[in-house]
Amino acid sequence: MSNSSAAKRGVGFTLIELLVAIAVFSVLAVFAYQGLRNFIVARARVTEHSEAFARVVTGVTMLQQDLENIAPRPIRDALGGPEPALTGATGVQPVIALTRHTAWAPLGDAMPDLKRVEYRLQDGRLIRRTWAVLDRVPDSAFSDRVVLDDITAIRFRFFDEGEWHDAWPRVRGAAQGANLPRAVSAQLVFANGRMIDRLCLLPGAG
Repeated sequence: MSNSSAAKRGVGFTLIELLVAIAVFSVLAVFAYQGLRNFIVARARVTEHSEAFARVVTGVTMLQQDLENIAPRPIRDALGGPEPALTGATGVQPVIALTRHTAWAPLGDAMPDLKRVEYRLQDGRLIRRTWAVLDRVPDSAFSDRVVLDDITAIRFRFFDEGEWHDAWPRVRGAAQGANLPRAVSAQLVFANGRMIDRLCLLPGAG
């Protein structure tokens, strides 16, 4: 046998070698695809949890800011009846309603800008309702915004004269309209069993 024939047989791959190489490549490709798929799924879950966490932080912060900027300003409801500056109790709608400061009015105006805010729990959603005016008439406009989802309960307690109370005001009446507690405690219960508690000290409360 000539040297040239032997050299030709030594160049390239046999069929068995090609099949083995294809099989190895296929196995590596499957592992690589599975790893990429797991990475994509994990990344999607992390993004979903991050967005859900951000929504919770935004909603809780909004509620806390509303409480911390409360103003002792009673209002008139759509029927002309008096409503205290702050009302709240578990198991009623709205679960809490308050008058709050928004931003200071332009120079020359004596009064700051005020807004009426209500929170309602409906079908597992915590809805923030804001009114365009303080003293309302039957057709006064309002806007709703869902601030939290998957809520099973929200509880408020009110601290005044050294005691916690389940409802505010403690006594209904014109004299109680502008009275505010010293602090408000809010507990939110989510469908997954998680709870968030917030304690807000109210400014200038009497």
